[in-house]
Amino acid sequence: MRRRTVLAAASIALPTALAGCSLLDDGTEVTETVDRQVDVEEGTPVSVVGQNGPIEVTATDAEAVQIDATKRTRGGQDALDTVEVQIDSTGSGVLIQAAYPENRDLIERPVAVDFEVGIPSGIPVDTVETANGEVSATGVAGDVSLASANGPVQAEDVDGYVRLQTTNGGVDVTGVAGVDRAATTNGEIDVELQAIRGDVPVETTNGDVTLRAATALEATFDLETSVGDVSVQGLSLDRSTDSSNRIVGDLNGGGDRVTAETTTGDVTLRSL
Repeated sequence: MRRRTVLAAASIALPTALAGCSLLDDGTEVTETVDRQVDVEEGTPVSVVGQNGPIEVTATDAEAVQIDATKRTRGGQDALDTVEVQIDSTGSGVLIQAAYPENRDLIERPVAVDFEVGIPSGIPVDTVETANGEVSATGVAGDVSLASANGPVQAEDVDGYVRLQTTNGGVDVTGVAGVDRAATTNGEIDVELQAIRGDVPVETTNGDVTLRAATALEATFDLETSVGDVSVQGLSLDRSTDSSNRIVGDLNGGGDRVTAETTTGDVTLRSL
């Protein structure tokens, strides 16, 4: 299998004042860009892990994994220097991460790292997660886990099964091979179900849930809300429970259970 050369370059931008929202309310922003091309063997899974800042993973026609990372802070250059973009080979694959020192001051001098990562064909993606920021994966392969604590999570055209979870933000899934889980606490969920391979929870507390299921899917659906309505459009379910706030029924004879649940919001199941 081929391996490719690792190239690295970094540049530090001059501090500039920003208007509007920022990491801190005063001071000037210091940024540093890190551009790398990482040689990865075909079939070796890649994970991208941040802490503060969005992560966008997309397919690329390049030969190597392309990493564009921007570190930024209003806490000064010394705060920026404490955070590194690291690339490590692990027993399970390649890990690209924003490495923060232990016991650093995350409140007074926060540092964000924004990632844009391009993945060549033949290299699967395993995990993409951050604590604060949007997470998305588009056009990649592999069974992918996408997670954030504060920010929306999105999977589009993924050639594999996906798991998506956030706390504050919406969840959106389109064009993926299959879904294992989709969950948030505060936000809407919109999921396409082409295939499942076990029980699938689709859950939020505050927000609507929309499921778009393939007409040939064999599954048992349990749709429920506490404050809102439940409806099925364009699909014929053999229903065992049928009320305004809960519907349980089998599609194409039933199968693994898809639970779609919210506390405040509507739940809608429609044909894909």
